[in-house]
Parts: sequence; structure tokens; C-alpha cells
Amino acid sequence: MAELLKRIGAAGVSYRRFKSSEELGGLIRDDLAVLLTERFERKAEETGWSALHTKLPVTPNRLIGRAGDLKLLDEKLGAEETRILTLLGPGGVGKSRLAIELGALMKERFADGVHLVTLETLVRSEEVPGTIAASLGLSDRIGTAEPRELVLLTLAERELLLILDNFEHLIDAGTYVSELVAECPGVKVLVTSRTLLRLRGEVEYLLMPLEVPERGHSSSPAVELFLARARSSSDLDRPEQKEAIAEVCRRLDGLPLAIELAAARTSLLSPASMLERLSDGFDLLRGSSPDLPERQRTMRSTIAWSVDLLGEEDKVFFRRLAAFCGGFTLDAAEAVCDPDHGLDVLERMQVLVENSIIQPAAGGLDPRFRMLESIRQFALEMLDASSEADAIRSRHAHHFFDLSQGQHDALRSSRQLEALDLLEAEEGNFRGAMRRLLEEGRHEDVASIGWAVWPYWWMRGRQAYGRTLMEAVLDESADVTPLARERARGVHGGMCMFIGDYSEAVYSLATAHARLRELNDEAGIGMAQIGLGIVSSTIEGEEQSLERLREAQVLLRSAGENYGLVLALNSLCWTAMAFDNESVPLETYDESISRSQQFGGAIDLGMAIGNRARRISYSDPAEGLSELRRAMFMLVESDMRSGASFMVDLIAEVAAEQGEYGKAAQLHGFAEKVRETMGALMIPALGIRGERNLERLSELLGASRLRAELAAGAEMDYETGIGVTLDLSSKILGALRPSGARESIS
Repeated sequence: MAELLKRIGAAGVSYRRFKSSEELGGLIRDDLAVLLTERFERKAEETGWSALHTKLPVTPNRLIGRAGDLKLLDEKLGAEETRILTLLGPGGVGKSRLAIELGALMKERFADGVHLVTLETLVRSEEVPGTIAASLGLSDRIGTAEPRELVLLTLAERELLLILDNFEHLIDAGTYVSELVAECPGVKVLVTSRTLLRLRGEVEYLLMPLEVPERGHSSSPAVELFLARARSSSDLDRPEQKEAIAEVCRRLDGLPLAIELAAARTSLLSPASMLERLSDGFDLLRGSSPDLPERQRTMRSTIAWSVDLLGEEDKVFFRRLAAFCGGFTLDAAEAVCDPDHGLDVLERMQVLVENSIIQPAAGGLDPRFRMLESIRQFALEMLDASSEADAIRSRHAHHFFDLSQGQHDALRSSRQLEALDLLEAEEGNFRGAMRRLLEEGRHEDVASIGWAVWPYWWMRGRQAYGRTLMEAVLDESADVTPLARERARGVHGGMCMFIGDYSEAVYSLATAHARLRELNDEAGIGMAQIGLGIVSSTIEGEEQSLERLREAQVLLRSAGENYGLVLALNSLCWTAMAFDNESVPLETYDESISRSQQFGGAIDLGMAIGNRARRISYSDPAEGLSELRRAMFMLVESDMRSGASFMVDLIAEVAAEQGEYGKAAQLHGFAEKVRETMGALMIPALGIRGERNLERLSELLGASRLRAELAAGAEMDYETGIGVTLDLSSKILGALRPSGARESIS
């Protein structure tokens, strides 16, 4: 070969000199590139193809709830250093629709426009270059060169935004995308995918579902989308209809595709009927629009598309995660889904996050993850079809039973808020675990959970649920030891008391008190005695109530039950304060505060400070009001809404004493609405006091004006009402205190 090349060179056959086969190969490649480029340029001149134009579909309806996302994506894609932007998210979250909207927004910034390339029908990664070439109008030239090279040559000098839609099943083609932006400096690529391409320089943007309304509200982008897509001519703007629509949107996690599929059913079903049918799985969430891809005509097919891309171990892990409701931590996933340590849970979690099947979630102290409910329903179907469903659910129940027992001491200590946040984050899991424990006949364990976490039920407004659960334990057929049964009965009585069923509360508390005395359970006796003392104010009267509470604090003090003593002192002080009974000395209020600081939590301390503040406000209105504000602030920060509402009532009393009758009535109306929303009633003694307050205001304002002011207060949402309370009390403090005096809320 060397001799042949030497002869060719010596004969002058070549128009360019070369010394080796490698140099000859380089010359041939260069010449071919020139020939191809000249041919393409001539063809472009013949067909007018040299000027590319935007290629985007016309969208049939307006985009809703994505203004913020559009702004952020515009900024990210507009940054000079961004060449590849991947729009991530689960199926049905609206990635394709948003990408099209973003492309339309940016089309004037690229000389050669914006081109959408749809990849969903492709099977192999090798098909991606050819599909891009066809989208750019290069189909008739594919025979002249490989599509891979053809696209690179075509776009080398172009300024273009290329949208590659539905990339998740073609991840191996990511290297071509990287090559494309390297060879074509004027091209940017926007990718929609359920998983990252993992390319150097790739910028990611996680698209979340639409915002859903908070409980008690019915307006949000998710609700707006439902109303815009609804096919019914009925009046969906009526309050009761919008409340049902809001709940539908919450149940669907704000997922746009699911909301649109549900909204399309309004010609046949009312929103309330939809709620009933959503528990039946995916049957409601199917559509028939011929312009939708097949995989988006039902939620099941949309989710199946993602799950089918997973490996076998990932599928097993995915279905096991269905046991969790409301999210989970890594530790919980390991305990429930990998008891034999046969799975690499961290790796499995990483895969599911990258495929947008699970996502980071707020709540709790440790990092949490969650599935959208529609995805979890799909996982539940897979779990139920497997042979391990019972074992997984049992492990889940055992794990959360153990977790609950660890919160007993935390709820009764300075770690109270930490425990409350954990229990709130895991509430769905605890409820699921307790259902499973009852199904397995483990009533004793459910009773133990109730005894451990009842402060959470009280402090977070879950009294009705606690009552129902303890009733299941008290069923005659339940196999429960006497101690666990009577402690559960005491908890049941406390929950009844806080939702206003005083007769049932007295029966349960008195029965538990007597039987726990037989069992010599001092902690249980003391707690039942506190409950009887609180509720007896409405039945036996002020003096008997105070006497029972005095007995409770003596009993618990002698038994060394520190947290029980905190509750007994707090209950004694608020009952005495509620009746303006000065037989309880100020020193007891002081001890209540010091004991709460030493052995209680932030909520116990806030209540103790509030009790003392109202007591001293008669002699020192400014100091008392300042301390009431401090107490309310602590309870708001602790998310103890019922406790905060009591402080609002007490601040309203001071406001009325300073002549602010109308504003005081508004605050009472707001406070009562907070408790009503939570399903909680006023602490009995404070309820009696509240009735007296309204009677006085009725005399001062007149019945008609009082009703109007109460109604105005009830219209306030929580944040507004707390703000009004702080503003009014600040104004009053300014009038009470000398100029220059300052207040500290801490």
C-alpha cells in the first residue's frame, strides 16, 4: 500500500499532495463535506429552504396557571450559557403544553424559529436523528447522507430553538443531543422528559402540578383549569359546587391531565358524584379526544408509559411504596420495602426520582418523598396483584406502630413541636397503619397508639378521628388488656369533651377513672381526673370543677407524673381564669408557667402564659394585653389554632373593656369560625365565659349589630384574622402605654 501511494503521488494523479493513507483519508473526508454542502446549498436555493420557519402546533385552548413557570423558563433558556434545558415532570403534568407555549413566546428571538419534534412514537434511540431531519424538512435528502450528519450540517450555521418532546424512552439518544449543541453553536434544545438526560451542561426544571386550594378555600389554578375545561352548562360557580370541585382537584393532586379528564365528565356527573367515583381508581379518568396521543387518553396509560420504562427491581420497589399514604422517608422505605436488604433502596429511590415517579415532598424533619395519588393508585393495583401485598402492609403497620411509641415522651417535652410536625407529616401513614392493625385484630396496639399520641389529636384538631378510633378499641369483641382498654376509654372521653359531647365524655371519663383506680394506674387516674374536672364545669359547676382539678394536681404531683402535672396546673388556671375565680392564687399561675417551661412543650407554655396574662390584665391592662399577644404568637407559631383562637377571644375581651365593641365582636366571630373549621369547641369553662361576653356585647351593640360584626369576623381567613387581632391589640397598647414604651413578642 505504501508503494502504491508513492507511485500515485509521483505520477501527479492527485491534485493535492499527500504522504500517507491517513492524510489521504482526511483529504477525502474534507472533499466530501464540501461537495455535500454545495449540493445542499444549491438545493436550498432551488426550494427556498434556506430560511427555516417556526414549526409549532396551534393550541386549542389557553394555558392556565403557568405564568410563573413560563417566566422562570424564559429566564433559564434565555441565559447565554444554557444550551440544553430539560423540562422534567410526571406524566400528565403538562410538559408538552408548556414547552409549546414557551416556544411561541421565544420564536422571535431565534432567526430560524422554533421547531417541535415529537418523539413519542419512536421505539429506538437510533431513530431520533432521522425524525429531527424529517421535522426540519430534510426527508428528500436523507439518501444523500446519514441523518445524523445531515442534521448537523444543516443546523451548523442556524439560530434555532429545537424542542424535543417526550424523550424519556430514548435516553441513549442524549449523546446525539450533546453532539448537536456542540457542533451547532446557534442551536438551543428544550427537552421534555420524565427523566434527566444526564448530559454535561444540562439545565433541569422540575414542573410541579398546579396549585390546589387549601381546605376551606375553593380558588386556585387547578380549580380554574377544571372550570375552563368543564363541558357542563350547569352553574359550577355555586359555592357548594366549587367546594366539591376544589376537593376533586385536591384528590387529583393538581395534575392537569387528570383534572381535564375529570372536567370532561361534567356533562354526566356532578363534582360531588365525581368525588365518590374517584375512590374506584381510574375509571373516571379516561377521555375520548381524538387529538390526544393514545397514552394520554387515560391516566392509567399515561402512568403505565412511565412504569414500563423501569427495570424489574425498580418495579418491585415501586409497587411496595404503594403501602405509604402521604409520603415517606428513606428510613421508612428501607424498613417497609426492603426488610431482607436485597434491594439497593438508595439506588431505587434515585431511579424513581429521576423518572418523575416519586418527588421530594415538604413536611417532617427528614427529607421526604411522595407519589402523586394517581401514580400511587397505579402502584396499589400492582401491589394487590402481587403475592406480597399482605406482608408489605403488615410491615408498614408495624413500622408506624413503633414510630408512634417513640413520640409518647417527645409530645410531653420540649420536643413537642418536633413530634407534632412528624405526626402531621405521617398522618396518612398512621391512619393506614391503624386500619391495618384493626384488620389484623391488633386492638391492643391501636390502644397503645392512642395513649401515645392523643396530645397530637387535641393540639392539631383531630379529636373526632381519635374518638372514632378509640371506639373501635372499646368494642366488646376487641381483645384488649384491661389497662389498655381503660386508658383508651379515658382518651375517648377526652376527645368527646373537646368536640362537645359532654354526656359521653363524662361516662367514659368516670368509668375509666374508677377502673384505672382498681388497676392502680396513677398516670391514667390523673388524666381521667383532669378530664372530669374540665368537663364538670358545664355539669356540676365552677366549684366542683376546680376541686376536681386541685385533686388531680395533688395526685399527679405525688406520683411524679411531670407532664400530667403540667396539664393539671394549666387546666386549673384556665378554669379559674374563665370564671374570674381568685381562689387560685397567682403563684399557681406562675408555677404553671415554670412547669411548662421545664416539663412541657411550646403549646403548654403558650396556654399557661395566656391564662396568667388575662388574670393580671384587670390590674395592669397593658402588661396583660402584651402577654396575651405573646401567648397568641407562640400558639400561632406552633400551629395550635384552637389555642390561638382562645387567645383571640381573650384579646377581644380586653378590646371591649377599652371601648372597641365592634372590633371585639369581629374577633369573637373569627375565633369561633377557626374552631368550627377544625371541628373543635371552646374548652368548657371558656365556652361559658364566651357566652357571657356575647351577652354583654349584645347589650352594648344591639343584637342586630352584634350579628353583623360576628359574621364579618367569620368571613376572615386565618392569616387575616390573626393580623387584625395583632393590629387592634397594638393600637390599644399604644393608647395604654406611655410614649416610647416598647413591646417584645418572643
